[in-house]
Parts: sequence; C-alpha cells; structure tokens
Amino acid sequence: MKTGHKKLKGANMTNKKPELAYRSVWKDKLKEAPPIQYSTLSGPSFTSTIETTVTVVSGTTAMLPCGIRNLHNYTVSWVRGRDIRLLTTKSVTYTSDARFVSVNPAGGQQWILKIHYVRKTDAGSYLCQVSTTPPITHTVNLTVQEAVATVQPGGEVYVQSGSRLEVVCQVQGCPPPAFLAWSREGQPVATPKAHEFQVTDNNVTTPVSRLSLARSHATPTDSGTYTCTSTCTQPLNVTVHVLKGEELAAMQHHNTSCPLSLFTSLACYLIASATLLLLTSSMASSGNEFTSDEDNICTRTQEEKRRGVKAGTKRVKYSKTDTTGEAKKES
Repeated sequence: MKTGHKKLKGANMTNKKPELAYRSVWKDKLKEAPPIQYSTLSGPSFTSTIETTVTVVSGTTAMLPCGIRNLHNYTVSWVRGRDIRLLTTKSVTYTSDARFVSVNPAGGQQWILKIHYVRKTDAGSYLCQVSTTPPITHTVNLTVQEAVATVQPGGEVYVQSGSRLEVVCQVQGCPPPAFLAWSREGQPVATPKAHEFQVTDNNVTTPVSRLSLARSHATPTDSGTYTCTSTCTQPLNVTVHVLKGEELAAMQHHNTSCPLSLFTSLACYLIASATLLLLTSSMASSGNEFTSDEDNICTRTQEEKRRGVKAGTKRVKYSKTDTTGEAKKES
C-alpha cells in the first residue's frame, strides 16, 4: 500500500510539472507585454501641444499635425475645410490627388496629414476628425508662401566698358535645388555654381538660392538681354548696357541735369519732343514762325549754366506783322 501510495504521489507530481511550466511561460510573456497607455474610462481627446497654424513654402511638403490621446478603436479622418472633402481615413487616401497622405508614426498619438509638393491653392483650413458620437474636430490652418525671384541691381544695368559687371539673380522660397541658370537669347551662359542657404524669420525657414553673372572686364559685346530661370519661378529678364566712356558720361550728364532718374530719362525726352511738336503746330496754325535750339528741353547745357540762361528758354521770332497789323521786333 505504501508503495502504491508513493507511486500515486509521484504520478501526481509528474502530472503537475507541465502545468507549472505553462504558468511560468505566461508569467514571462506578461512581463514582456507593453504597459497599457490609456484608461478605458476616458474617451479620445486632442493633446494640448497641437499646432493650429502651419506655414510652408510652395513646392515643399506640408505636415499638418493632429495629436490624439485615448483613441481606442475610433478612426481618424482628415477633411479639407473649403469644400468639406474627405481626404483620408486612417492611412487610406480617399481623394484622387495622391499628394495627400495620412501617417501615424510608430502607432503613437500623432496623426499627420502630409501634402507633398504643396501649392498656393492648397492654403486654407484642414479638419482632423475623430469618429466619436458626435465627432470631435481639430482645425489646422495652412499658409503657403510662393517663391519670389529678384535681380540685383535691377532690370536695367549700365556699366562702363572695361569695368566690372555683376548681376545677381536671387530666388527666395524655392526648395533646393532651385536649379538657377543664366541664359542669353536662349543660349546658356557659363556661371559659377549657385549659392544656396536658408533664412529663418518668425520660426519660418525659407530657402534662398543666389547665382551671379559676372564679368571682370565688361565689353560692348556683353550688352544684351539676359534671363534668369529656376524650377519655381517665371523667367526674369535684365538688360545690360556696356557703354564707352563718352557715352556713359553723356548719359550721366543728362541724368544730372534732368530731375529724373537714369531709367526715366527716355520719358523726359519723349515729353520734351511732344511739347515741341505741340508748340510748333500751335504757332504754325496761327501763321507765325517758330524756331528752337537743339538743346534738350529738359536740361541745361554747360554753356547755358555759365551764361545764366534758364533751362528750356527758346528763341522765338515772329513775322514782321502780327494779327493786329503792328510790326514786331525779333526777340
């Protein structure tokens, strides 16, 4: 009997070993399991650190954040505000525009709407919605800045032959590489590599690309119209005038004498010509003769300055008899 009892006891112990091993394995599995991140007693809500305004540059990727805690089994959707267009639900895109993508990095609280190659027309409000009853919504406003191209020192450049010529094309807001290039009458112009850097203002980082067109000793053959192009902006033209010494001196003289800038001197001459034409027509219609100096009506020559003659003074001689029949002296 004792022997049998011992066998039974041994048999029971043998039968319990697999169960103990099973329990031990599950204890180890439970230790490896991640802790529960939310309470089943609270519903979804948006995090307090979520952004409400996003500013990007045209052509880059816009990332609209939406932080949600305690999501449970609810779903997250992104809706465009201006037309209430459903863009994404979870990670599925429901619009034909493949630029819109919803991502949930590492399965965490952040649900981000990515807009690749963002355009100016993409600006506006976007709604992050959680499918509770009723739905809860967080709005993110997107601002898109367009790239701007400028040419320095301006659209018209005047330099003296033999002096240094340098024109700089700058594109601000174009994602690198902007592929800046200078051309002349459709033919590429050899230039150094464009300089690319970033400017930060009000927590907004803007890419800037700059390309110089330089000649150490400009010649009249360098005159012409040059075009700056990039991947983000419309072509921008600049006209270069390489003048000989006497030509540049004459233009500077006109610019100093006429109270207008160098770039508006042509307008000054046109106005003067039109004034002379009107005066000539008026005198001709009244039967009088009209003559004028060849001097510029909008300037005063050096000789006139020495004599103290006022600019614009004209020598006019009338016919011997005016309309009253009285003789007049020549002035």
